[in-house]
Amino acid sequence: MSWRDSTTKWRARWGKSRIIQMLLGSRNAPLLKAGIDKIPTYGLLKTLGEVYVKALFLEMERAGLVVTVRKNEFTILLTLTRLGGSVMWNKTAYKMRWPELPIRPDSSET
Repeated sequence: MSWRDSTTKWRARWGKSRIIQMLLGSRNAPLLKAGIDKIPTYGLLKTLGEVYVKALFLEMERAGLVVTVRKNEFTILLTLTRLGGSVMWNKTAYKMRWPELPIRPDSSET
């Protein structure tokens, strides 16, 4: 959840924890107050769980698609890199290592 101030520069707006909470569909007050529950990606990865989404972000950082930036002594934000923006807009093809999907018990066997 970055915003673009030019065609190539992305600016961080939220921290990794807040972004992960949004993707998992958290109903915590700061997210709801910011209206994040209204955007299309809210809760998008809910079924995959927190462990998987955290591993996914770690792989995205390792791949150079996102980076953390320190805003001040207490605030660390996450933003897209140039490569990450290019991949997001389908201007660059990219293959990254994906974390292993969580194993879900088959509900038909219960």
